[in-house]
Amino acid sequence: MFALTGIEHHYGALAAVRVPEWRVARGERWLLTGASGSGKSTLLNILAGLLRPSAGSVVVEGQDLTRLPDSALDGWRGRKVGYVPQRLHLIASLDVVDNLLLAQFFAGVAADRPAALALLHSLGVSGVASRTPDKLSQGQAQRVVVARAVINRPVLLLADEPTAALDDASANATIALLSDQAAAVGATLVVASHDGRIASSFERRFGL
Repeated sequence: MFALTGIEHHYGALAAVRVPEWRVARGERWLLTGASGSGKSTLLNILAGLLRPSAGSVVVEGQDLTRLPDSALDGWRGRKVGYVPQRLHLIASLDVVDNLLLAQFFAGVAADRPAALALLHSLGVSGVASRTPDKLSQGQAQRVVVARAVINRPVLLLADEPTAALDDASANATIALLSDQAAAVGATLVVASHDGRIASSFERRFGL
Protein backbone atom coordinates (compact mmCIF):
# COMPACT_ATOMS: atom_id res chain seq x y z
CA MET A 1 0.00 0.00 0.00
CA PHE A 2 2.84 2.34 0.83
CA ALA A 3 6.60 2.15 0.83
CA LEU A 4 9.02 4.62 2.37
CA THR A 5 12.62 4.33 1.22
CA GLY A 6 15.61 6.36 2.35
CA ILE A 7 13.46 8.98 4.05
CA GLU A 8 15.23 11.89 5.71
CA HIS A 9 13.89 15.24 6.73
CA HIS A 10 15.86 18.16 8.10
CA TYR A 11 14.96 21.51 9.60
CA GLY A 12 18.15 23.40 8.89
CA ALA A 13 20.97 21.33 10.36
CA LEU A 14 18.59 19.39 12.60
CA ALA A 15 17.58 15.90 11.45
CA ALA A 16 13.87 15.56 12.27
CA VAL A 17 13.37 11.98 11.12
CA ARG A 18 15.18 9.14 9.33
CA VAL A 19 13.45 6.03 8.00
CA PRO A 20 15.64 3.70 5.90
CA GLU A 21 12.64 1.58 4.89
CA TRP A 22 9.03 0.94 5.89
CA ARG A 23 6.62 -1.10 3.80
CA VAL A 24 2.95 -1.54 4.66
CA ALA A 25 0.29 -3.62 2.90
CA ARG A 26 -3.25 -2.50 2.11
CA GLY A 27 -5.60 -2.91 5.04
CA GLU A 28 -2.94 -3.29 7.73
CA ARG A 29 -3.16 -1.42 11.04
CA TRP A 30 0.03 0.05 12.49
CA LEU A 31 0.99 1.88 15.65
CA LEU A 32 3.82 4.36 15.09
CA THR A 33 5.77 4.71 18.32
CA GLY A 34 8.65 6.81 19.57
CA ALA A 35 9.62 9.26 22.25
CA SER A 36 8.51 12.87 22.11
CA GLY A 37 10.57 14.62 19.45
CA SER A 38 11.44 11.42 17.60
CA GLY A 39 9.69 12.56 14.42
CA LYS A 40 6.33 10.80 14.55
CA SER A 41 4.36 13.87 13.48
CA THR A 42 6.88 14.71 10.78
CA LEU A 43 6.62 11.20 9.37
CA LEU A 44 2.82 11.32 9.33
CA ASN A 45 2.94 14.64 7.49
CA ILE A 46 5.26 13.09 4.91
CA LEU A 47 2.91 10.13 4.46
CA ALA A 48 -0.05 12.47 4.03
CA GLY A 49 1.73 14.51 1.38
CA LEU A 50 1.66 17.57 3.62
CA LEU A 51 5.45 17.69 3.81
CA ARG A 52 8.02 16.80 1.17
CA PRO A 53 10.98 14.92 2.66
CA SER A 54 14.49 16.25 2.28
CA ALA A 55 15.48 12.91 0.76
CA GLY A 56 13.91 9.58 -0.17
CA SER A 57 10.75 8.33 -1.87
CA VAL A 58 7.16 8.07 -0.65
CA VAL A 59 5.13 5.66 -2.77
CA VAL A 60 1.44 5.25 -1.92
CA GLU A 61 -0.66 2.91 -4.08
CA GLY A 62 2.00 3.07 -6.76
CA GLN A 63 2.18 6.87 -6.78
CA ASP A 64 5.45 8.53 -5.79
CA LEU A 65 4.27 11.59 -3.89
CA THR A 66 7.63 13.29 -4.21
CA ARG A 67 7.09 13.54 -7.98
CA LEU A 68 3.61 15.11 -7.86
CA PRO A 69 3.25 18.89 -8.29
CA ASP A 70 1.58 20.69 -5.39
CA SER A 71 -1.78 21.09 -7.16
CA ALA A 72 -2.00 17.38 -7.98
CA LEU A 73 -0.83 16.46 -4.49
CA ASP A 74 -3.65 18.46 -2.90
CA GLY A 75 -6.25 16.63 -4.98
CA TRP A 76 -4.70 13.26 -4.25
CA ARG A 77 -4.75 13.95 -0.51
CA GLY A 78 -8.42 14.95 -0.53
CA ARG A 79 -9.41 11.70 -2.22
CA LYS A 80 -7.06 9.27 -0.52
CA VAL A 81 -6.14 10.44 2.99
CA GLY A 82 -8.02 10.96 6.22
CA TYR A 83 -5.89 12.81 8.75
CA VAL A 84 -6.33 13.53 12.44
CA PRO A 85 -3.65 16.09 13.37
CA GLN A 86 -2.21 16.52 16.84
CA ARG A 87 -3.23 20.17 16.81
CA LEU A 88 -6.89 20.27 15.95
CA HIS A 89 -7.95 22.44 13.03
CA LEU A 90 -11.67 23.20 12.64
CA ILE A 91 -13.14 26.14 10.73
CA ALA A 92 -14.28 28.54 13.45
CA SER A 93 -17.09 30.11 11.42
CA LEU A 94 -18.77 26.78 10.59
CA ASP A 95 -20.75 24.51 12.87
CA VAL A 96 -19.64 20.93 13.44
CA VAL A 97 -21.72 19.33 10.68
CA ASP A 98 -20.62 21.91 8.13
CA ASN A 99 -16.99 21.23 9.05
CA LEU A 100 -17.56 17.61 8.05
CA LEU A 101 -19.43 18.55 4.88
CA LEU A 102 -16.61 20.90 3.92
CA ALA A 103 -14.24 17.93 3.93
CA GLN A 104 -16.55 16.23 1.44
CA PHE A 105 -16.63 19.35 -0.72
CA PHE A 106 -12.83 19.61 -0.89
CA ALA A 107 -12.62 15.94 -1.88
CA GLY A 108 -15.22 16.39 -4.63
CA VAL A 109 -17.70 14.16 -2.79
CA ALA A 110 -21.43 14.93 -2.66
CA ALA A 111 -22.55 16.32 0.70
CA ASP A 112 -24.09 13.62 2.89
CA ARG A 113 -25.53 15.17 6.05
CA PRO A 114 -27.07 11.90 7.37
CA ALA A 115 -23.67 10.20 7.14
CA ALA A 116 -22.06 13.10 8.98
CA LEU A 117 -24.64 12.94 11.76
CA ALA A 118 -24.25 9.16 12.02
CA LEU A 119 -20.50 9.51 12.47
CA LEU A 120 -20.96 12.11 15.19
CA HIS A 121 -23.42 9.80 16.94
CA SER A 122 -20.95 6.89 16.80
CA LEU A 123 -18.40 9.06 18.61
CA GLY A 124 -20.87 10.23 21.22
CA VAL A 125 -20.96 13.85 20.08
CA SER A 126 -24.23 14.06 18.14
CA GLY A 127 -25.38 16.72 20.61
CA VAL A 128 -22.76 19.20 19.37
CA ALA A 129 -23.68 18.98 15.68
CA SER A 130 -24.95 22.55 15.50
CA ARG A 131 -22.24 24.10 17.67
CA THR A 132 -19.28 26.08 16.41
CA PRO A 133 -15.80 24.87 17.40
CA ASP A 134 -15.38 27.49 20.11
CA LYS A 135 -18.30 25.90 21.98
CA LEU A 136 -16.61 22.47 22.13
CA SER A 137 -14.48 20.97 24.86
CA GLN A 138 -11.05 19.68 23.85
CA GLY A 139 -12.29 16.10 23.89
CA GLN A 140 -15.37 16.93 21.83
CA ALA A 141 -13.28 18.81 19.26
CA GLN A 142 -10.91 15.87 18.96
CA ARG A 143 -13.77 13.45 18.28
CA VAL A 144 -15.20 15.84 15.67
CA VAL A 145 -11.84 15.92 13.91
CA VAL A 146 -11.80 12.11 13.88
CA ALA A 147 -15.23 12.14 12.26
CA ARG A 148 -14.01 14.61 9.65
CA ALA A 149 -11.07 12.34 8.87
CA VAL A 150 -13.23 9.31 8.10
CA ILE A 151 -16.20 11.01 6.43
CA ASN A 152 -14.80 10.41 2.91
CA ARG A 153 -13.89 6.76 3.49
CA PRO A 154 -10.21 7.25 2.59
CA VAL A 155 -7.77 4.48 1.70
CA LEU A 156 -5.17 5.76 4.17
CA LEU A 157 -6.11 6.86 7.67
CA LEU A 158 -3.47 8.73 9.68
CA ALA A 159 -3.93 9.87 13.25
CA ASP A 160 -1.47 11.82 15.40
CA GLU A 161 -2.07 11.21 19.11
CA PRO A 162 -5.86 10.93 18.59
CA THR A 163 -6.60 9.78 22.15
CA ALA A 164 -4.37 12.14 24.11
CA ALA A 165 -7.21 14.32 25.45
CA LEU A 166 -9.83 11.59 25.86
CA ASP A 167 -11.01 9.52 28.80
CA ASP A 168 -10.74 5.74 28.62
CA ALA A 169 -14.18 5.14 27.13
CA SER A 170 -13.81 7.85 24.50
CA ALA A 171 -10.28 6.70 23.65
CA ASN A 172 -11.54 3.18 23.02
CA ALA A 173 -14.42 4.51 20.92
CA THR A 174 -12.04 6.62 18.84
CA ILE A 175 -9.69 3.72 18.08
CA ALA A 176 -12.70 1.50 17.37
CA LEU A 177 -14.11 4.03 14.92
CA LEU A 178 -10.81 4.38 13.10
CA SER A 179 -10.31 0.60 13.04
CA ASP A 180 -13.87 -0.13 11.90
CA GLN A 181 -13.70 2.45 9.11
CA ALA A 182 -10.37 1.14 7.92
CA ALA A 183 -11.75 -2.40 7.82
CA ALA A 184 -14.92 -1.31 6.01
CA VAL A 185 -13.02 0.14 3.05
CA GLY A 186 -9.87 -1.98 3.19
CA ALA A 187 -7.85 1.05 4.23
CA THR A 188 -4.51 1.18 5.92
CA LEU A 189 -4.48 2.72 9.39
CA VAL A 190 -1.43 4.36 10.97
CA VAL A 191 -1.77 5.84 14.45
CA ALA A 192 1.14 7.72 15.98
CA SER A 193 0.90 7.60 19.75
CA HIS A 194 2.66 7.07 23.04
CA ASP A 195 -0.68 6.29 24.75
CA GLY A 196 -0.16 2.93 26.42
CA ARG A 197 -3.92 2.39 26.70
CA ILE A 198 -4.24 1.70 22.97
CA ALA A 199 -1.09 -0.38 22.41
CA SER A 200 -2.95 -3.68 22.70
CA SER A 201 -5.23 -2.66 19.82
CA PHE A 202 -2.37 -2.99 17.30
CA GLU A 203 -0.45 -6.10 16.27
CA ARG A 204 1.99 -4.17 14.08
CA ARG A 205 4.28 -1.44 15.37
CA PHE A 206 6.95 0.73 13.84
CA GLY A 207 9.31 2.51 16.18
CA LEU A 208 11.34 5.67 15.66
